[in-house]
Amino acid sequence: MIENGSFETGTLDQWTGRNNGVSAHKADADEPFTGIYKLTHWHSDAYQQQSAQRITNVPDGTYEASVWVRSGGGQNKLHFYANDYGGAKKITEIGSSPVTSYTKYKIDDIQITNGQVEVGVCSDANAGNWAAFDRFELKQLK
Repeated sequence: MIENGSFETGTLDQWTGRNNGVSAHKADADEPFTGIYKLTHWHSDAYQQQSAQRITNVPDGTYEASVWVRSGGGQNKLHFYANDYGGAKKITEIGSSPVTSYTKYKIDDIQITNGQVEVGVCSDANAGNWAAFDRFELKQLK
């Protein structure tokens, strides 16, 4: 359901970025989880970056969203979220500790009632902090 969820186009096609004036997200080929590319949040200055995708025409039901993450740690905040699905925003904290090998983060029990959902990741980071994201998925459970 998520388009370009593993960034294998080598681009951020289908993804939107919101930031504090410093774009700190890109698709790159440096140690992806699978395939050739992944999403990276990084900048040499402190930054706030959100990378998100709004999925539309989603049949109402119960869903699970997931993403694989690695991080150097040190961020003020780092999380995965689901929003605008007909309920309250759901957040899974990745946190500020290093995630040294790719780890799957999930959001369960997303009750889509309006035919859409936005999934994404947010970094509030210090200069040089990095996080890598790959294989975003949204699957229907019921």
